[in-house]
Amino acid sequence: MFRDLSRPPPHNLLANAALLMKFNGAPKPPPALFTYRSHTTPAIGERVNAFYVDFASGFETSYTWDGQSFSWDRSIFGAPDVTATGQRVSPKNVIVMNVLYRGGVGVEGSYAQLTGSGSVEIFSAGRVVRGTWSRTNLAKPTVYKDGAGNVIALTPGQTWVELADTSERAVITAQP
Repeated sequence: MFRDLSRPPPHNLLANAALLMKFNGAPKPPPALFTYRSHTTPAIGERVNAFYVDFASGFETSYTWDGQSFSWDRSIFGAPDVTATGQRVSPKNVIVMNVLYRGGVGVEGSYAQLTGSGSVEIFSAGRVVRGTWSRTNLAKPTVYKDGAGNVIALTPGQTWVELADTSERAVITAQP
């Protein structure tokens, strides 16, 4: 493990995987966190072109559907969100989970309660599906279900999870 001093903490803690494997480590893939639909299964939900997550702490994050890349272009502070190498952040799926923050929203030392259940909005393939999330314990993945009780299947690809407080919402700003 080492720190890259050109990056701000905590995003500067890195590891050399090849060296870690020399300690008799065996790579073991983690359990799947999401359920994905096949490329031939049509997406479900209401069509959406843009939305934002109304974070009360001043970190409003917006997403705009990009029909060319079939992904959600992310912006924050009124500007495109880009990686350290300048690439636009544009996940295939955005999950907005409403969670309770123990200690208060934006309070140092507070944390999101990630067990239990709550409401969720899942943005995938230019659509939104509203439903619920549930997680019995931290050792198991979260389960996302639509209003009919069916597991929500995502588009294969990068998925971002926005943890919004129970008082915050995803606000749809543009529909086709």
